[in-house]
Amino acid sequence: MLFVTSCKRDYSCNCTYEEFHDDHWDPNTASFPLTELSKKDATSACDVNETTLGLPEDHRNVDCKLTK
Repeated sequence: MLFVTSCKRDYSCNCTYEEFHDDHWDPNTASFPLTELSKKDATSACDVNETTLGLPEDHRNVDCKLTK
């Protein structure tokens, strides 16, 4: 009998973006820990973080990457 289980690990969702301050755009970063998730679930969670981080009008060019 063969059992297939998804391996759960800790990941990090590391994001870069630009944030508007006064009259210019500043580069910024954010990191979100994602613990005990399958890679598929961690990828989905990172995608949600990217979308959420891009919601404020003073944020642009949001790019999030999943890392171990």
